Amino acid sequence: MASKPKRPGVLTQPSAFPVRANEGVLIDAKIQHAVHTDGVTHASVGVELHSAPVPARRYVGEVCSVARIDGWNRIVFGQPKIMGDSLRSALIILMSDSAVGNFLNSLISVKELHDDERIPLYELKSEPDHTVTAVANFVVAGMGESEACIDFYHASPFSMAAIGNTQKLAVEPVVRVDLRSGLFWTVVEALTQLVPPVSTVKESS
Repeated sequence: MASKPKRPGVLTQPSAFPVRANEGVLIDAKIQHAVHTDGVTHASVGVELHSAPVPARRYVGEVCSVARIDGWNRIVFGQPKIMGDSLRSALIILMSDSAVGNFLNSLISVKELHDDERIPLYELKSEPDHTVTAVANFVVAGMGESEACIDFYHASPFSMAAIGNTQKLAVEPVVRVDLRSGLFWTVVEALTQLVPPVSTVKESS
C-alpha cells in the first residue's frame, strides 16, 4: 500500500528534530507529570530559569492593568504622563493559562511572607501612542523590600517539542519589568482571580 503524501509545509513530528538555530538560549529542562486534585494527570515543563540570561530589554512599570481578552491573560504595564491622567507608553504581555498557572505556583511558598501595601490596578481609559505587545510563557521574579522585577521569557512550540529528545529548552529573553513590590503583589492577586494556582497530589518526572 502506498503511503500518503505529506502536505507541503506541515511538520508532522516536530519532536524528531533538534532545536532550530536562533530559537534562543539553551537551558536544562524536563517534562514533569502531576496528578491534580481533580484526578487528571497533566504534563508541564520544568526549567531552571535562573541559568537563563537576563533580558536586555527593560521597562519600568509604574502602573498595571490585568484582564482576560480573547483567551489570553493580558498584563498591561504603563508609564503615566507627567501631566494629565493618561499613559505615555504601555507594554502588553500576553500569557496563556498554563503559563500564568506555573508562575503563580512558583510563588505559593513566598506569598505569605510579603505583606506589602497593595497598589490598586490602573483603569485603562485610552491607548497610548507608544505600545508594544509581547508573548511570554515562562516567568521568574525577584522581590525586595520596596522593589520587584519580573523577567519574561518565551519558548516557541518548536523548542517545546524538542525537550523529549534533548532535555534542553531554547528560551528567548523577552523583557525585564521593574516595578514596586506592592504593585507586583497586586498583579499576582489579579492573575489569581483569572487563573487560580493548581493543587497537585502527586508529582513525577
